[in-house]
Amino acid sequence: MEKAEVAQLLDEALRRQGQEVMGQLDAWLLRLDSILRSQMLHETTAAVQLRSQEYELASQKTNTELNEEDRESSDCAPGLSAGSMLQSTPSRLTQRSVTGRRISRVSYDEALDQAARVQFERTVSQSAMKHSEQSDMTSGCLQRIQRQAENLSSSSTFDMFFLMVIISNSILLGVQLEIASSSTDDAGSETSFLVLNFVYAVAFTFEIVVRLIAKGLKTYFCGSSWAWGWLDAIVVISAWVELAGEVTTQSGGDGEASSNLRIIRIFRITRLLQTVRSLRMIRFLTALRTIVYSMVGATKSLFWILLLLCLILYIFSILFTDAVVHHAQTNPDSIHLPEMRKYFGSVSTSMNTLYRSVLAGVDWSEPADELYKLGSEWLMLFNFFIALSMLALLNVMTGLFSSSSIRAAERNHDVMMQNRTALREAAARLFEKMDMSGFGTITITEFEAVYEDEDMKTFLESLEISATDAWTLFNSLNLDGNHVLTLDEFTEGCLLLRGNARSVDVFALKQQNKKIREQISGLAKMHTELSQFLLERDTVSTRWPPVPHGRLEVIST
Repeated sequence: MEKAEVAQLLDEALRRQGQEVMGQLDAWLLRLDSILRSQMLHETTAAVQLRSQEYELASQKTNTELNEEDRESSDCAPGLSAGSMLQSTPSRLTQRSVTGRRISRVSYDEALDQAARVQFERTVSQSAMKHSEQSDMTSGCLQRIQRQAENLSSSSTFDMFFLMVIISNSILLGVQLEIASSSTDDAGSETSFLVLNFVYAVAFTFEIVVRLIAKGLKTYFCGSSWAWGWLDAIVVISAWVELAGEVTTQSGGDGEASSNLRIIRIFRITRLLQTVRSLRMIRFLTALRTIVYSMVGATKSLFWILLLLCLILYIFSILFTDAVVHHAQTNPDSIHLPEMRKYFGSVSTSMNTLYRSVLAGVDWSEPADELYKLGSEWLMLFNFFIALSMLALLNVMTGLFSSSSIRAAERNHDVMMQNRTALREAAARLFEKMDMSGFGTITITEFEAVYEDEDMKTFLESLEISATDAWTLFNSLNLDGNHVLTLDEFTEGCLLLRGNARSVDVFALKQQNKKIREQISGLAKMHTELSQFLLERDTVSTRWPPVPHGRLEVIST
């Protein structure tokens, strides 16, 4: 009696707990249904009912097909008994596969239902937006001007135009100095240059005014690119001051002209800053920017290489200088001393000679011939220095400099941000193509319509993203699980799925698998203990079947 009572109490407790959970779930579903019904608008009642009927018919059809599969699988499986657990395993596996397909199908149907609901909300929102468009059309004149200035200053055409203006201004500066160096006073050429400088000053003033309106005074002079802002302001102000001085010089007398010339010379120095402005082309030319970043990143390696070269030059300079000094002391009347002292008279002279010999500044056979007069051993030592410097040191220097340059260019923050920005822009263009309604969200139906498009395939291939079907990729990109993709979800999801798996991704996957194995091991252990507890009290074995796969094996990683 005690064993039967224990089993009965356990069954009642499990049944009571299951009823409580189901009751809570039903209450939550009823509350959710009431909230959804209260949010639905009257204009879409008929459409919602039509969609609901279609969804019920599709669900009934799907359930009928799945039930037929269940009946077929149950007919194929033999009858279960308390002592034949091996025969019941195929039936359980078939039921699990059918259940998995049912769960996947239900998730896909939920996504379709969510797509229909979003489409209805978009229709209602479009009708509401038509009534509120006229009230929101008016905006401030200042905001409109600032918006236009932002669009103009951020366009590539604007940047390339003023890039060409800066380059042509630098060329004009060189031509003007070349003509001035010929010492030919030509009033016509001076007037022409004055007009051209005035045109360039107006163009630069227009550029700085547009950028000031777009960014604002504080952001332009105190923002991230404050150095370029101050440089542009100084160049524009100095250009106008120089123009004013030249106009006054041409219209004034001799005394006033001499004083203005001194002022003009001072501000003419600022013309050098106009050539510095040409460095701004680095922002627009990707290849040139990569080269400049590579050179800047390789300066650290270049410093240590030059330090090693100086150390080698210093060591050999001491050896050769000591040999020449010893020869001069022992043979003060030698006729070869002047030539020897020309190349190796002091340590600094010897270092200069060796440096020129390495970098082809002097034919190294000439100092070698002078050292040969001291003895063949000094000539061999000099030849060893040339071989060490040119065949070993310079080749290592070239390889290390190239490697450092490539790494610096790849790790540069601006280059990485540019690549990431380019990917975001490509994803945004593709998202805009999928978002046919223009509401900033896409559903599974819209995603499936564009999945087989060539632009979509090209974009996924460029990111090295592969998916079996549209639903798998859509479900992977849908991070919050609401069956609706936003622009941020689409772009961030594509960036996360881009490329091959990294070591950190593999490590995270291994940690998740380890945690899942531990949880499954705990459940299997609890299941086994509970089965043994009931079997000891003569409980029916079929009520608590053992683990189908037997003992759980933990694979070490």
